Amino acid sequence: MLLAPSITWFYLYYRVCRLRSRQDAFERHLCTQLPRLVRRLGPAAVKCAQIGGARPDLLPARLVEALSAFHDQNKAPSGAKARRYLEQAFGRSIEAHFEWVDFSPRAAGSIAFVLHGRTLEGDEVALKVVRPGVRRTIDADLRFIGSVARLVGRSRRLAMVPMAEVVAEFSAMARDQCRMTLEAANMARLTSQLDPEILCPRALPELSTDEVLVMTYVDAPLPLLSPEIPEARYRRLSLVLLREVFRMIFVHGLVHGDLHPGNVKVARNGSLVLFDFGLVAELRQIDRRRFREMFLGVVVGDARLVALSLIESAGRRVTDTPFDEVVQAVRPMLARRTGQRAGTFLVAAFVRELFEIQRRFGLSGVPGFANAVWALAMYEGLVRARFPDLDFQAEALRVLMAPYDNIRLVEPAISAGEGKICQVFIPHA
Repeated sequence: MLLAPSITWFYLYYRVCRLRSRQDAFERHLCTQLPRLVRRLGPAAVKCAQIGGARPDLLPARLVEALSAFHDQNKAPSGAKARRYLEQAFGRSIEAHFEWVDFSPRAAGSIAFVLHGRTLEGDEVALKVVRPGVRRTIDADLRFIGSVARLVGRSRRLAMVPMAEVVAEFSAMARDQCRMTLEAANMARLTSQLDPEILCPRALPELSTDEVLVMTYVDAPLPLLSPEIPEARYRRLSLVLLREVFRMIFVHGLVHGDLHPGNVKVARNGSLVLFDFGLVAELRQIDRRRFREMFLGVVVGDARLVALSLIESAGRRVTDTPFDEVVQAVRPMLARRTGQRAGTFLVAAFVRELFEIQRRFGLSGVPGFANAVWALAMYEGLVRARFPDLDFQAEALRVLMAPYDNIRLVEPAISAGEGKICQVFIPHA
């Protein structure tokens, strides 16, 4: 009930400011009021604010600064409440396992807050504690989001976008963020495949519960976007992370889905550190293969390969899709996108063009692509403003070519005269 009136008020105020040429006044008001509204709306709104706070390339600097507080500076519980929450989660005395715990939260998100402590063995640890009642709040948020998605999905323009499936997949991941034992497992799986240059905390499952994740303490005071990080170091770390994101998507299929500045930091020794493994997506092998093929087609400018991938990945098979017409629709998009660098390539705009081509030919989108697109869009927010000349397509090609060693791409058989697909065969990587 709070969301609709608030959006209406902001919109009306925006229109008045436009009419009076007072855009600056609207921005000041938005920067003051929007964070308050986000806190009242709860975890789903905070997640959106975290995304906005990571996009200085898209939003006004003042608004980005206001929203960036949600990366790790959400309202934290008092020390007394933090102690009570921790004792409730453990169901036993804290002193049974810890020499000491500092109950002043080091960081606070919408779902959990983080404390600093030391085990009886003398190891420094971080304790991520789920906020009481947050599961009920998330369930309510997700029901609202699901209702909106169903309403939006009825429009003709978005009829071929698998809104319900995408929202269902996102909802499952959002609920899983409250399960610390699952995050510990995600952390172990992801860190086992990461580049050695990337550091991560290590979960201590023997001390953890479903409400508390106990992990090794990693001191990483600076976000990757901090101006205190020298330019050469920032660029080096950005490349390391980009290659890792591509390996997650194209090779391993296990993807960190929350790469906002609060979760990508730099340790005192200059190493890149990843935090928060609650929002992790697992891509099916077939979706991973299809996304590889489509992205490879974009990078090398192969319209036929992109067209094949769009048709093959359609959730609803359309056997009489005119292949040559799809190729012709893809070519102008590739002419604009192939070779673009981070400063000009915008993931959302690229995806919108793909959806438009699919809609034109009655092809359903595949929900399995959504997680890969989400991860790339989150990474894009880290580099687009400060590293606009990053050639991420060339970096993608480095990773893409490894699975395609000794693979010959087979052209589809095209029926004579009609230009329609009779058979589609793409070899597995």
